[in-house]
Amino acid sequence: MKEIPSGTVLISERLLLLDIVHLNTSNIAAIVTEIGSPVSHTAILCRGLNILYVARIKGAATIIRSNYRILVNSDEGSVIVHPNENTCLVALQEKSFVKKVHVSKRDCRKVDDIRIEILANAYQFD
Repeated sequence: MKEIPSGTVLISERLLLLDIVHLNTSNIAAIVTEIGSPVSHTAILCRGLNILYVARIKGAATIIRSNYRILVNSDEGSVIVHPNENTCLVALQEKSFVKKVHVSKRDCRKVDDIRIEILANAYQFD
């Protein structure tokens, strides 16, 4: 398999969770799909891997070609094809940061008294 260049944006009609598991994601900066959801398992895995993920971009797989310059904003769920320099600079300056939301550290147990760990995909955006 060909090595994926650093900073790659993967464009696909659809990408399943299993597809991502089989990819070497270390060089993937973002994933854009035509079909999917910002709250899907794929989206959750991408966030965990620090990969931007935007879904529901109609025509992305047929319109966006290799070596196109694109700007991916996963907070807004948008993709700009061939952004100008000013748009790129503004995007870098206005980058949103995710704050960790406080999660209780209380001991959690099921009704049969088996201890479980509660994990949440909770974010607060500025």
